[in-house]
Amino acid sequence: MEFQGVSAKNHGQTAALKILNNNKPYTFLTGPAGTGKTLLTGAVGLEKVVKHPKDRFKKVIYTRLQVQTGANLGYIPGDFAGKTDPFVEPFKDNFSEMEYTLPLDHLQSGTKNKKLEFLPIQTMRGRTIPNAFIIIDEAQNLDMDTITTLATRLGQESKMIFLSNFAQIDDETHHLKDPMNNGLYQMLSRLYSNQGGHQFFDHVHLTDIERSDAAAFIEKIMRTDRVHPTFTKLEDRGIPTLSKKSAV
Repeated sequence: MEFQGVSAKNHGQTAALKILNNNKPYTFLTGPAGTGKTLLTGAVGLEKVVKHPKDRFKKVIYTRLQVQTGANLGYIPGDFAGKTDPFVEPFKDNFSEMEYTLPLDHLQSGTKNKKLEFLPIQTMRGRTIPNAFIIIDEAQNLDMDTITTLATRLGQESKMIFLSNFAQIDDETHHLKDPMNNGLYQMLSRLYSNQGGHQFFDHVHLTDIERSDAAAFIEKIMRTDRVHPTFTKLEDRGIPTLSKKSAV
């Protein structure tokens, strides 16, 4: 199974590609940094839009909360694109791993029938979005009201993918580090616990870090005391069966 020249490097990524490629409206990929969440999701979305233009998806939408890591840089000057670009660079970085990317004119603002849109989450309220492959990155930073607003934007023939790493919650108040307040945790756990929820979602938790050995080592020694055990328990529900032994 290959999308835009990107194929799975481990069992977890194989499971992730399968659920990204199915017809369920909501997909959740959780896991440490460097496990390939954004790369795999972007590759599947672009493959479907570029190579199968007559199928259900007409465009890829990438969005994330525009939260800065560490000390806040303050006001970001520029037009709409200028304010958005710094937050979509992690997605664009993955283009170098793919065999084919969209022509430049499909990325430019104002282009009619764009195949790829970069939008701040703050612009999503009130929309109904049909026939789109919608990527919500850094979903661990969403509160309950925001994630509910996003999830209810889903129109006919659309698919929404939430990507998250509970070890990287950017919240100075620590409000979202409490599972009771964290929108991603609440939405996913309620889908698991409500009867009939499984018809609407799939969840895979990736554990194998492919970015580099150094990144994997730092994630291992730093992640343990940064993730609330309740978050970890929820993540573990998404570990593919053949990966559970290696993840322990």
